[in-house]
Amino acid sequence: MAITVVFDPPLPTDPPATFDSKAFTLLGDLNDFATEANALQADVNAKQGSATSAAVTATTKAGEASTSATNAASSASAAASSASAAAGSAAAADASADVAAASAAAAATFDPANYVAKAGSTMTGPLSVPALNGGQLAGMRNKIINGKMEVSQVQTTWVSPGSGQYLVDNWLYGAVGTAGRVNVDRMDAGVVWPEFRYLLRATCTTADTSIAANDVAILATFIEGSEIRDLVGQTFTLSFRVRAKVPGTYCVSFRNGATDRSYVAEFTINATDVWETKAVTVPGGLPTAGTWDYGSGLGLSVNFCLTAGTSMQTTPGSWQAGNFSATANQTNLFANVGDFFDLTGVQLERGQSATPFEHRPVGMELALCQRYYEQGFYSVSGYSSGSGGQVADFVCFKTTKRATPFVVADIGQQNANMSSVGADAIGSNGFRAVGICSAAGPAFGRGFWTASARF
Repeated sequence: MAITVVFDPPLPTDPPATFDSKAFTLLGDLNDFATEANALQADVNAKQGSATSAAVTATTKAGEASTSATNAASSASAAASSASAAAGSAAAADASADVAAASAAAAATFDPANYVAKAGSTMTGPLSVPALNGGQLAGMRNKIINGKMEVSQVQTTWVSPGSGQYLVDNWLYGAVGTAGRVNVDRMDAGVVWPEFRYLLRATCTTADTSIAANDVAILATFIEGSEIRDLVGQTFTLSFRVRAKVPGTYCVSFRNGATDRSYVAEFTINATDVWETKAVTVPGGLPTAGTWDYGSGLGLSVNFCLTAGTSMQTTPGSWQAGNFSATANQTNLFANVGDFFDLTGVQLERGQSATPFEHRPVGMELALCQRYYEQGFYSVSGYSSGSGGQVADFVCFKTTKRATPFVVADIGQQNANMSSVGADAIGSNGFRAVGICSAAGPAFGRGFWTASARF
């Protein structure tokens, strides 16, 4: 505020002369003081205005700061929410990364060529399926006929059979050189192995511990040439059930009809008198080299070795030019009298693994066997014109034979005018049974016949 010095009454402009000089001096000092005071007041007023202005500015800035703080708090809250969302996104990203990693790992081992879509895909390669609907696969897979040993049209026991002697249908005993002898029996397995009622057993009755180079003994079965065409260049597998008195290494061989190509495989029997299931795979199937019959002749033989000399031995696991049955590791069944070798459940099929045994109806199995061997009954009767006259009847086979069979008709019963019976006009579908008469008059004869188209 301004300071003002007021004199009342006012001092004269021109003081009278009577005033004392000191009074005039004091009056001058007071005026100077008033001037300085007014100057100070003006300065105070100016500073007060500045302070007021600063206060207003400070208030304004405080409001702005408050607004900024509020905005900052909101931004911080939003940032916290964003951070929380980002953390959730990061967790989700980690989970997605784990899924992606698992998918990448699966993709690394997944080969689309080995899988078939539920719809719209076509198989271009082999499919290995252990079962359909919990049971065996359908479709005549097994190329072995009578692999269960259940069909035996002739007999069930063979005492010291010679080489080339047929046993149960489509199975043969073959031996060359060895002094060892066996008896062969088609035996009933009973409840020991319910899936396979019958087995084929070879039991040593005469020992031979000095097997010469060319000696060999086998149990063999045969596949017709027309049935092996699809095995050329195609991997196939032989599976079977086996039991023996003597554990050890045994061999099975595959051989063409010309005996100029052989493949030998080893298998191990691990325990005494215990059934074991074995499988042998031939990679690449049958070769084109060699002389193969793809018609009605012998295409392929499957031979289970009982003993073999050095000339019949080769290395396992590949096709060889020649006739071989075993390796040097083959166990000699003829080492001791009483040693035995049991076999059943034999199956040969295309593919690199064995599937469950294909159980065919026994009537179907019999019909398959009758393509190679059949027996039956005939009867001829008529009126003979005299000695040398004939009476005849045509006999039809139940199954067409693979080739013209060898027919034998045995006369079992005849009257006095019938002297003998024979067969002519033999073909793959039947023959004519002919009775030769010894005198004129009624003639009658009947008996059994056999027709063999075996290999």
